[in-house]
Amino acid sequence: MKINCVIVDDEPENLKYLQQIVEDIDGVEIVKSFTDGASFIAGIKDLKFEMCIMDNRLPDTTGLELAKRLKNIKVIFVSAHEVSAYDAFDVQAIDVLKKPVTKERLEQAIRKCRNKIINEKGYVFFKTAEGRTRFKLEDIIYIQSDEHTANKFIITKSDDDIKTLKMSLSDMLLKLPGDAFCQISKSIILNTRYFKTFGKDDLVYIELKDKKGKAKSFYVGDTYLPSFKKIIGVEMD
Repeated sequence: MKINCVIVDDEPENLKYLQQIVEDIDGVEIVKSFTDGASFIAGIKDLKFEMCIMDNRLPDTTGLELAKRLKNIKVIFVSAHEVSAYDAFDVQAIDVLKKPVTKERLEQAIRKCRNKIINEKGYVFFKTAEGRTRFKLEDIIYIQSDEHTANKFIITKSDDDIKTLKMSLSDMLLKLPGDAFCQISKSIILNTRYFKTFGKDDLVYIELKDKKGKAKSFYVGDTYLPSFKKIIGVEMD
């Protein structure tokens, strides 16, 4: 899922820096940038966007005042001045970052926004043999790639194995919320909400039984283990 983003900052160097970071993030596109509140209000009337990164101190207003005008838009404040947690909560800001902002910190805030946007939507579209097909996020248990054919199969709660058209696992991950879905091997994306328990040698059991009635299990590759444990809230050994 592509997230459209608007940036508001009155300092040219800061604006350019924010733009460079956002442009390097897959799945996020800058649709417009502004340097003051008046141009922002006038310019967003015909824009479609889901996320806004804005400075709180602007020449003609504050980011907090602008945020009050937005509906169903995820806001990240970036400011050299203090933004109180109460004020940020009042406008339902996703995060507040203090300047100078690091690339890692801004990327983290954008991931939070992206996850919240996709989770609130509650579904995702994938191309299948039947056409553009909608899947509820909660219904997807895991996605498996066939190593011989490169086909991807979406395994759902209804026990259907739905084949998607040619699409890489990395591209599929971009459509899914990163706080729930995680690649655990070269061929598996798992909805971690179905995670049940760890077995020996990083064997993962999920809330799904195979045809023999045994709990379904997968091995988590060493490369993917840190991110998987982070999502499920398990500390690394």
